[in-house]
Amino acid sequence: MRWIIKLLSCLIPVKPWRKKFRSNCHNYINKKFCVKQQKKYKKIIEKLRKKVLSGEKIKVGFFVIFDSVFPGKTIFEAMQVDEMFAPTIVIIPDTSRGDNNKFYQLHKTYNAFSKKYGKEYVCNSLDSQNNNFIDFTLDFDIVCFANPYDLMTDKLFSVKYHAQKGILPIYVNYGSMPDYYAREHIINLESLNLCWKVFVDTQENLNDVIEYTDMKGMNAVLSGYCKMDSLNKVQKKSLERKKIIIAPHHTVNMPQFPLSNFLEYSDFFLELPAKYPQIDFVFRPHPLLFVTLSRSELWGKEKVEQYINKISSFSNVEYQNGGDYFETFINSSAIIHDCSSFLMEYLYTGKPACYMLKNQEEIKAIFAPIGQKCLANHYQVFNKNEIIKFIENVVLQDNDPMKKERISFAQKEIMVNYPNATDSIIKNIKEELI
Repeated sequence: MRWIIKLLSCLIPVKPWRKKFRSNCHNYINKKFCVKQQKKYKKIIEKLRKKVLSGEKIKVGFFVIFDSVFPGKTIFEAMQVDEMFAPTIVIIPDTSRGDNNKFYQLHKTYNAFSKKYGKEYVCNSLDSQNNNFIDFTLDFDIVCFANPYDLMTDKLFSVKYHAQKGILPIYVNYGSMPDYYAREHIINLESLNLCWKVFVDTQENLNDVIEYTDMKGMNAVLSGYCKMDSLNKVQKKSLERKKIIIAPHHTVNMPQFPLSNFLEYSDFFLELPAKYPQIDFVFRPHPLLFVTLSRSELWGKEKVEQYINKISSFSNVEYQNGGDYFETFINSSAIIHDCSSFLMEYLYTGKPACYMLKNQEEIKAIFAPIGQKCLANHYQVFNKNEIIKFIENVVLQDNDPMKKERISFAQKEIMVNYPNATDSIIKNIKEELI
């Protein structure tokens, strides 16, 4: 089939038409492949039902790359105490950003999770003795993926590989999808279309999945944002001082997704701790920001290290390099950021949020309707003076006129099934297998 498409496309003389033809044919083949795979899942489910009836446990793998990106955390923890499941976390590699980062993240994430859950629940995908990666397809019935990018990791840990091996892939989103980039480049990925189940956080995002994906929502389930269920369990502390999170995004070199304002405000962020000694700051960059900036064509490793040392030197600054951030969310006063996922997530706290933008046009150009609604419930800033105004008026003076509307919006449109989205997912899986 593929050689026929290639031959026909070469016969079409106009290049744009040829490109469109090949793209349409490629999409058609992928759609047929994904639909065929969904039919195969029905046979796999029948086998798993027999397994459940015989009293065997369903083995579930959770593939994780970064210690700060584990959207299936609440599902894993619920399955730990559920007699029907035997869950295991597998730390898999990021193969897209060089060997140094790959091995650094592997060891960092493995150490973090084995310390938290115990080594009996956590596996490292790297076989250090033979210096290769381990194939886990014989170990699991279901695998929960923490990111949808098959090209980001080794083939052995891709959705496609597991689907072809007869494993049921499921996906819960690691971040909300409030932008057009997600609609155009993520939700219709082959990996997501191949998933047995894609659990979706909001009704608007489900509508996008139905409208803009090849599967038309065939494998999508509106469950709520299970990742956020953990937020409800975090103990709130009494804050003696105001605490502001500064969370810059990593897209400093992505013109197709220009969220990050870090290069413009990097020096300004170093000024804030001295300007406001009465405020505690948590500097929490996206896990990939300094990985990206370490490239020689940007800052380079030396400048990155100097910056981290500088911002960490302030007594009223906590530098967070990954890890869970819900405790930070709950025990903060406000956030200043330009992260797309935090756009929705921080609204769960009910606290004031300040979003850094380049211009007004950016809002309609980058953010989908749900993202625009979230932004409408943020204090939008376009320069340093407006950030200062947010700090001094909203945070220090507690002058927060958007509070009531912000909380109402979050409860009605964002917090679907909160804090019980995890229960909704577990129930959906069990209903299929029992």
